[in-house]
Amino acid sequence: MKKLETKPAIEQKPDHEKKERVKFILGDLGLKWDDLRGKRVLDIGSGLAQLARVANREGISIISSDPYLWGHEKEVSKEGLKKLTEGVPFVKASADLLPFPSETFDVATSHAAPPLVGVNTEADVGLVIDEVYRVLKNGGEFRFGPGYLPTYVFDKEIFTSEEGDTFTAEQRKVRIADKTLELFKNISPHITRHKIESEIDRNFGRLYYYILHKPYDNK
Repeated sequence: MKKLETKPAIEQKPDHEKKERVKFILGDLGLKWDDLRGKRVLDIGSGLAQLARVANREGISIISSDPYLWGHEKEVSKEGLKKLTEGVPFVKASADLLPFPSETFDVATSHAAPPLVGVNTEADVGLVIDEVYRVLKNGGEFRFGPGYLPTYVFDKEIFTSEEGDTFTAEQRKVRIADKTLELFKNISPHITRHKIESEIDRNFGRLYYYILHKPYDNK
């Protein structure tokens, strides 16, 4: 079957809808454009580099990274995919094996991507966090979210059998969110949790984003 030359659905949206979507993404991570200006920025799990392309119009350069870009070949040709990322730096790479020297970036971002999505074990989560920490400059930060880890990631059951039968949906969300933070803190004491202001995310129960801060003294 011939590969389609048309753009994926997300690329067919008008510019104002793309800008609104990116504004929503930034809000989920507690960011504004001014937080990224003049900084070296990496977007992990970027998909088709939507954030980077809108940032480009704001005069902000973002390097996009995703291991699965070419998985979209069912929708568009390889040449078409190159056009989609034209004008923005793109690297095909996994979040736990970033092809950058240590201390490269001031800011790293990840929206609905690793280490919250695309991980299967606690070890996977640790590998991603450690790798992003490596490529951050001293004083840099990694913002990721929204939400919490899926329950299958945890090495141990996070509910007793009785709790599994009696907990309300809200109680379950609170427990999962708390266990997610506990795991993150075990991996790095430099991770903090922050509430999301977006009403949409609150309605879906994805109440938090996280910041991994790399101290200036890197201790």
